[in-house]
Amino acid sequence: IPFKNKEENIFLFFFAGCFLCAPTVMIKKTVFDEIGYFNENYKIVMDLDMWFRVLKKYSFGCVEKPLYQYRQHPENLTALEENKKTTVYESMEVYSWAMNEFEIDEMVHGLKEKCQTPFEKICEYSHRSLVIAHTLSQGTKTCFSDAISLGFAQKSLQINNNFIPAYQFICQFFEKTEELSKVKQYQEIIKKKNEELNALKKELKIALNTRKNNKAEEIKSSICTFSPYTPSLYKELADLYLESGLPEESKNFLLIAESIS
Repeated sequence: IPFKNKEENIFLFFFAGCFLCAPTVMIKKTVFDEIGYFNENYKIVMDLDMWFRVLKKYSFGCVEKPLYQYRQHPENLTALEENKKTTVYESMEVYSWAMNEFEIDEMVHGLKEKCQTPFEKICEYSHRSLVIAHTLSQGTKTCFSDAISLGFAQKSLQINNNFIPAYQFICQFFEKTEELSKVKQYQEIIKKKNEELNALKKELKIALNTRKNNKAEEIKSSICTFSPYTPSLYKELADLYLESGLPEESKNFLLIAESIS
């Protein structure tokens, strides 16, 4: 699998799994001196753990030529039925650590430069986390891809606890796994967040009608955190501003809605 930069390195380890074949990797001894050696407590995923630890400090390059032949057969360590539970347990331990260690801007090239304000960062970072969750849930399934996608949706909420699409994603996840108590829990949260959103829309209407511009701007920013990439939300804002006699601002919201459709 060719990759060009550190962001691609990190993303591929989450999306494609442990795609590096250990005998093909060349690492300077000074790197091992800095980050430590392979964790011998792991039976299966000591290489995955190592690659993530390397990526905290460095990036991998790729020689795009076939230089090694790897044979897959029923006796491979990860293919043996007796090792499947160990593989899942160890992999989830490593991925849980990695999800906490790596920030979204370390996986998406140019994201840090794109976000100039705290508001932009909250919206964009939470959105990107959820995009990764969706990508993982819809990609090639592994024994732990669902759990990783759930982890990224939860990471999205750590960044932005108003983000309704992330709550909806997690609710759908638990519907698939038939964990009904958790489905009910997230349905209640979604209901509460929608009530908060509707209350803010009413506050915004009052602020606009009384021409409290600074207050209106503050409320508008709060509203956008609930679903920053949903066209219907910006169309609603366009209607509110138009009703309040602010046609230019209304047009701006319609343009945003069109750009993210």
